[in-house]
Amino acid sequence: MTEPSPKVIHETLVTHFSLEELRVLCFQLNIEYENLEGSNKSGKALALVKYAQRHNRYTDLVNAIRQERPHLNL
Repeated sequence: MTEPSPKVIHETLVTHFSLEELRVLCFQLNIEYENLEGSNKSGKALALVKYAQRHNRYTDLVNAIRQERPHLNL
């Protein structure tokens, strides 16, 4: 299964996750939510995607989203 683009992942996070759910997702991935840049959901989601890419965790992020929202068929 190919991974969705970072743009698709960002849009998915913004559309299908609340700010609190983003916090939980970060916790599950052992990523410090408070250290992510951004002052709103879109900014935090973008920072999370970029963080995951920089730290070779993009696949982990995609898999976590797939687990939390299997109906999205990412």
